[in-house]
Amino acid sequence: MTPLIIGYTIQGTEIIVGTPESLASFADEPCVAVHEDIEVLFRTLHPFAVKGVTIRFLPDVQSLKTAWEIYDISGSSYRSPYH
Repeated sequence: MTPLIIGYTIQGTEIIVGTPESLASFADEPCVAVHEDIEVLFRTLHPFAVKGVTIRFLPDVQSLKTAWEIYDISGSSYRSPYH
């Protein structure tokens, strides 16, 4: 199974999460980081969310939104279905 590679970029006052391909449409903004481990991604994003930064998931990774909401509320670890 091919690992899911997720990245994010910062655009204005929000962080946009997607695959490297979907983030390419934000050519003016560099991709800040790319992760294969969803828990590492969530741990990276969590401090920003706590400070009120909007986290937006692009359509190609929309399936992670519910898991993110659970992680963000609980602040606990997330077990990736991809491992």
